[in-house]
Amino acid sequence: MARTALKLRKELAALGGITIDTQDLIWDETPKEVVSFVRPERLGGHGVRSVMNMGTTPYRLPEGEVLLTSSADAVVAGELAPNAAAWLIA
Repeated sequence: MARTALKLRKELAALGGITIDTQDLIWDETPKEVVSFVRPERLGGHGVRSVMNMGTTPYRLPEGEVLLTSSADAVVAGELAPNAAAWLIA
């Protein structure tokens, strides 16, 4: 997972460091046990959504290609498992 995350950081400008064109995070409305935000697109690339489910039930992910998950079984049928995280194209 770490190698994939590092590769994505190089490939996706939204995951790059803080620069003059960096925009604020966009926070999604979610249940209290879920944290979800978007790092907006920059330099003509895609935005990236981070979703973390700290609850005890699966959470339906928003639309978007899943880039990376915290474990192999974190996303099943479009739902994020409890105690799991996923990163998607926003």
